[in-house]
Amino acid sequence: MTVDTNQIQRLQTELAAIQQESDEAKARYNEVKTEQQDLRTKDQYHRDEKNKILHLIRHRETIDDKIKNRNLKITELQNSSINLGEEKAKCAQKSQQILLKCTTLQKKMYTLYIGFESKLNEKNGTTIQKIEVSLEVSDAEEQLQSSTQELQEAKEALDNHTDQIKRQRDHARELLEEAKAACGLDRDNLPNKYKNMFKQYPCSDVNDLDQQLNEARALAECSNEVDPQVITEFKNRKREIETYAQEVEVNQEKLSEFEKQINTVREKWYGPVTSIVDQINGEFRSFFARLKCAGEVILSEHEDYDKWGIDIRVQFRNSDDMKRLTSSYQSGGEKSVSTILYLLSLQGLTDCPFRVVERLTRVWILRMNGKCSR
Repeated sequence: MTVDTNQIQRLQTELAAIQQESDEAKARYNEVKTEQQDLRTKDQYHRDEKNKILHLIRHRETIDDKIKNRNLKITELQNSSINLGEEKAKCAQKSQQILLKCTTLQKKMYTLYIGFESKLNEKNGTTIQKIEVSLEVSDAEEQLQSSTQELQEAKEALDNHTDQIKRQRDHARELLEEAKAACGLDRDNLPNKYKNMFKQYPCSDVNDLDQQLNEARALAECSNEVDPQVITEFKNRKREIETYAQEVEVNQEKLSEFEKQINTVREKWYGPVTSIVDQINGEFRSFFARLKCAGEVILSEHEDYDKWGIDIRVQFRNSDDMKRLTSSYQSGGEKSVSTILYLLSLQGLTDCPFRVVERLTRVWILRMNGKCSR
């Protein structure tokens, strides 16, 4: 077998060339892959930029629509003629209606409060009367108990005396029978010894002794008997106590009903009032915080609704405590700043086309009065 070296060499040369082409193809593939990755990154970047541009376009369109709407509103306002006099009259009429309604509610609340106070006084008076009657009943019960005890003691003493008299009577009869049997004489002819023994008894006859005993028993029962007037007064007082207890119960129910009515009326306005005061307080505190000071607006409550009000408390120095705004404690500048900030805190509660704050000092007014008089 012969080997063709030339052919082997030729094949090896072709294999090397193919290997070189394969390496070059791999290198070109890697380059293309890298370029493709770069192109994808650029494509994503351009897509993001496109989305941003579309968002800006939509935002601009929205702003353009808002501008068009505002221009339309401005045009409508310019074309429409507003009668300030009519609007002012409507506002004044509405304010008057609200004031009348508030006045009516306050009158109703005042009437309920007066009724509540009178019922409370009646309740207190009834309670005092009940206590006095209870004390009197207790005294009457104590007197009744004491009289009952005295009666029981008197009955026991009467029984003891009755037994003693009975024993003495039996003993006297025995002595009398002995005397009669011994000498055959009656009482008038008895010896002195027996006469002296019979002198110890007040009665000359047994029947008289029984009569006197019954009289003593009747006298004891009458003297120690309970006074019927005390029992009658006790029963009357007991009925009065029951009547007063019923009246107290009825007044308590009426008082509860009045309290419910007062709470119902109060709930209608207390919530909105406290909400408005909280809004004013939030703005007032914010304004003072910007000045590095402290201030608050609180609702001053009282049992008498006529004494309700708004308290303004301020603190302009760290060394001072929060003080109520008065005409005597704060300086003129502090009072002016507090008043202006309070007025500014009220601005957010109403919508007005414009606002005017005028402050005329007393010196300027006197000077103008002097010029006018000249």
